[in-house]
Amino acid sequence: MKIIILCLLLLLFISVDAQKPPSEKELTEIAIEKVLSNFSVALATDDTVSLKHLTGPTFVLLEEGRTYDFQAMILSIQQVFATGAKMKRLPSDFHTQIRGSVAWSTYRVIGEFKSSQGKVLLSLLEAAILENDGEQWHIVQMTSMPGADK
Repeated sequence: MKIIILCLLLLLFISVDAQKPPSEKELTEIAIEKVLSNFSVALATDDTVSLKHLTGPTFVLLEEGRTYDFQAMILSIQQVFATGAKMKRLPSDFHTQIRGSVAWSTYRVIGEFKSSQGKVLLSLLEAAILENDGEQWHIVQMTSMPGADK
């Protein structure tokens, strides 16, 4: 009987501990990862208003050996979508570090790119540097490259 009571108390302790609210660090990580997820959605849907809102004034994208500022990235996206292409992107497996008003995160993106030439499955490794302006996090640098199998 004592073993059953001890087990029940242990289960109660575990469930109470699991329900504690997230820490400030965890909430910040969630906010950063939401910015990165929203960026992926905006990129895949050609949502330039959201992309502008999610990036900082000195934003730069490094992709396939090229450097794009914000305007060059938008022009490239618009050219691709003008051909009728469609894209889906799903970021996951975030590894985020925070140091004051600067943070960086690496994560994987899976998805697909459909064009008149066919469908290409996406498997990317991305890294982003973000800055907090006191109100929200903004992406200031993004690097995207083909992902290797785990």
